[in-house]
Amino acid sequence: MPGRVNEREEYRFGFTGHEKENDISGNGNVYTTEYRLYDARLGVWQSVDTLFTKYPSWSSYNYVMNNPVNNIDIKGDDVAILLAANAVGNQGHMAILIQNKNNKWVLWSKNGEGKSASESLATPDHAPKNQNQKEYDNIQAFLNSTKDNKDGNDPAPYYTHAYMIPTTAAQDRKVEQGMQEGLNEQYQVLSSNCAQAVNRGLEKAGVPTKPKKDESLFSRISQALSSMSEAYSSSPPNATDLMDNTIPVTMYKNYKAANPNGKEYKTNIKPK
Repeated sequence: MPGRVNEREEYRFGFTGHEKENDISGNGNVYTTEYRLYDARLGVWQSVDTLFTKYPSWSSYNYVMNNPVNNIDIKGDDVAILLAANAVGNQGHMAILIQNKNNKWVLWSKNGEGKSASESLATPDHAPKNQNQKEYDNIQAFLNSTKDNKDGNDPAPYYTHAYMIPTTAAQDRKVEQGMQEGLNEQYQVLSSNCAQAVNRGLEKAGVPTKPKKDESLFSRISQALSSMSEAYSSSPPNATDLMDNTIPVTMYKNYKAANPNGKEYKTNIKPK
């Protein structure tokens, strides 16, 4: 019915969490996504998605691939965590695709070959040799690259999974800074490895890296008892904590759980 609303007038947000621009066309008629405006009366966007080149198979005027129930796009930018699940005895190798200022995806990876960061970046032993240089139009284009996503002469794709996490352009630059700091450190398996470099970048940008803790009474009691046990024990660090902060396969799962609004991609290349 006209004039009938179910929310307080001072509440500024509406359609998929976007802010209303009531000064433009009245209360709740237009929403802003920072980079473009949505007219709720017509059900159309007033301009193209600034990152439409990432999704060439979709209309440049679409929103979250026409699926606002399952997808969200607050700022219109992303990073993608890469996982080579079969590497290093199935413990995995981790890297990241970051969008640059041209809205293209660029590979960043820290590699463990005992060399300095610059040498490792130039001549990695088990990752694509053009990392941090070549641009890709979208995530799937990288995963499906038979030239770049490979390890030496092995015909199988090296990176098997990618998990896209929504970020802002400013966060992307922070991720790059954190990754560069990780690359500048000597590689250490337990304290400065590939996954920890990615983790540093994400944390520097304020991206969640750990799932929310279970705050139920049972969980809090269990945690308290565990802490008491560790306090009176001289045993080595908890194995779960070690895996959560060291093993790429485990950390990849944690990133997915901590960022449920993301989207996973997988390579669809099959070895000949």
